[in-house]
Amino acid sequence: MQQSNTDPLIYCWLLALLAGVPHAHGAAAGALRGILSPASNVTSVAAVARASDAVWTGVYDCASGRFEVAGLPLETNLDLRITYDAGARLEGVNLRPTLSQDSAPQDEEALPDAERDDVCNRIRRMIVFEDIVEIVAVQGDSRHACALLQRIRNSPFYASKPDEVIWRLEVWRFEKPEETETWTRVGDADGVLYRVRMSRAALQAMRLAFDPRLGGLRPTAAAPVCELGALHLPVLSRGLWLRLNERLIRAGR
Repeated sequence: MQQSNTDPLIYCWLLALLAGVPHAHGAAAGALRGILSPASNVTSVAAVARASDAVWTGVYDCASGRFEVAGLPLETNLDLRITYDAGARLEGVNLRPTLSQDSAPQDEEALPDAERDDVCNRIRRMIVFEDIVEIVAVQGDSRHACALLQRIRNSPFYASKPDEVIWRLEVWRFEKPEETETWTRVGDADGVLYRVRMSRAALQAMRLAFDPRLGGLRPTAAAPVCELGALHLPVLSRGLWLRLNERLIRAGR
């Protein structure tokens, strides 16, 4: 076999040059890092861009619990996804009332109760296809609101199989302009978390929790690495859960 005459220094330079080529999702220079506990039962750690369904798989050390998801695009909203304990998942969800990066996440209490009820009523009036609509969380302020909702088509539908359902998990955002004083839905591409046809048994066996602190993560040129610190993985029984300040709230209570 003929040996290559390529200079090793030139070869290394070419690798470095190729590594700097932007990926299809944008310039890949960002990363998510943290430490998981318990560390022994983690299956995978990944970052998800909801707008494009792109997934980046990270590396994980089961001895220390440390993980890193690297090669991420900058200026893109990302959610962390952790699979562990034989199929349980803890995922981030972006519940900021607006997608503006200048807007800090709001406290749940910041949205007046009457306005919260108005938003919930509007959501229920807008949905006609699903039999079950569960509004898992609503937060925001007097002009902007964000809702996490679960939608299930439980009855038969066109071309459905026996025991098949349609399961949707979505984030809806609303704004209330001063001109109209009416809550209006604001469409955004990040809103669909899951939209799946599946068996009723699979839906009932699901163990899935969402944590807003792990959602809407956005590496930037100024701060390309999002350090998430120590993250505790909750023990999940069957169902859909929301974790707020380490407290688990079950959907459909």
